[in-house]
Amino acid sequence: MRILFLLLAIIAVGSMAAIGIFIAEQNVVMIFVSLLLTIGTMGLGFVLKARLRKQA
Repeated sequence: MRILFLLLAIIAVGSMAAIGIFIAEQNVVMIFVSLLLTIGTMGLGFVLKARLRKQA
């Protein structure tokens, strides 16, 4: 389970970095895609963490 959290964290950080890159390139569509990926990844991580705490 911890590897899944590590993967989610890496994806979230990568998509945050991509937001900055796409802002520099002025690519609005990819900014929104990266933003949605960041929100989705972090949301999934929080949901999984909450489920894990409920089970314990």
